[in-house]
Amino acid sequence: MFEVQNPEAPPAQWKKLPLAGAEVLVVWNGRPVDDGGESRPVCLRALSAFSNAQGQFAVPGWYGFPSAKQARLQPPVSYVYLAGYEEIPAPPGIDRAWSPEAGVHLMRKTGRATDPAAREAIFSAARDCPG
Repeated sequence: MFEVQNPEAPPAQWKKLPLAGAEVLVVWNGRPVDDGGESRPVCLRALSAFSNAQGQFAVPGWYGFPSAKQARLQPPVSYVYLAGYEEIPAPPGIDRAWSPEAGVHLMRKTGRATDPAAREAIFSAARDCPG
């Protein structure tokens, strides 16, 4: 988790500082094995954590159900919330994989009042998810 101090600069010139106190939600989704690819992914597990002074966060790993017959597990996805910040979107035409590595989030100050609904939108999806 990093705060980009100069988001107006080209990405190669960004000054990044670790961002502590960000709330992170890690979600594992999957699809039933016998659905023929027709159903939407369902949340199988969701865990939350906060970033530390080094901007790092950790949740226990999870490898799915004991039986692979139940669901096809998708790679985990992480979502971040910190009041007064927003995630920097990927440049146009570039897949989100442009970030330095999986699980790294680049944030910038928004300069506007924080909307409590923003956090709720991120975390409500996992409320009924096991975890």
